[in-house]
Amino acid sequence: MKILGIDTSGNTASAAVCENGVILAETSFGTRLTHSQVILPLAKEVLSYAETELSEIGLLVCTAGPGSYTGLRIGISAVKALSFGLGDVPCCGVSTLEALAYSCAVCGEIVCAVMKARADLVYCAFFDCSDRTFPKRLTEDKVISADEAVALAAGMNVPVMFTGDAVGGISERITERLENYAFAPLSMRTPRASALCFLGENAPKMSAEELMPQYLQITKAEKDLQEQKK
Repeated sequence: MKILGIDTSGNTASAAVCENGVILAETSFGTRLTHSQVILPLAKEVLSYAETELSEIGLLVCTAGPGSYTGLRIGISAVKALSFGLGDVPCCGVSTLEALAYSCAVCGEIVCAVMKARADLVYCAFFDCSDRTFPKRLTEDKVISADEAVALAAGMNVPVMFTGDAVGGISERITERLENYAFAPLSMRTPRASALCFLGENAPKMSAEELMPQYLQITKAEKDLQEQKK
């Protein structure tokens, strides 16, 4: 089965076509343009590189969250539109944090995926990558303070590899509190669309109507509105 995966959860846009555990084509790039301007042309590009027609795609996968509110909505809307256009091709939403951990699975360690949320908060989840293939979830995706994330890692008393775009902001706290740690290379700190494809192949499938973002926290505008109502 050929799978089209797209990631729009952060500043980097990524698209890939995979089949039977093989990457047929993949491309990623950072852009200041909105994802709505680039993701469909990017998908068209990787389909061309993979010598694959859109009609050959049997599964559509995207990041469901956490991540940029706008970015997630754009990616999910694109997948929904493609699914409808292809006659209700199945969809799958993958955790952005799990996709990050997948790229580090070869390390064979506990992986802590951390993404910037708001202020001193991070999106965080821990995964066991000891079998060096698919990450096994140790915690659910959550929004916690950066200090809490570091404390959870310290409490595991095992080597922990940190990945994600929040690593740079909390690296000093990690070095102060942990003895056994590692930082994923910069090239591995953004989700890859191919990781989405591989994870999505073994994840529950759903219809386009069922595919929904997992924000984990409400928007700033919603928080401000709640404060005004108090």
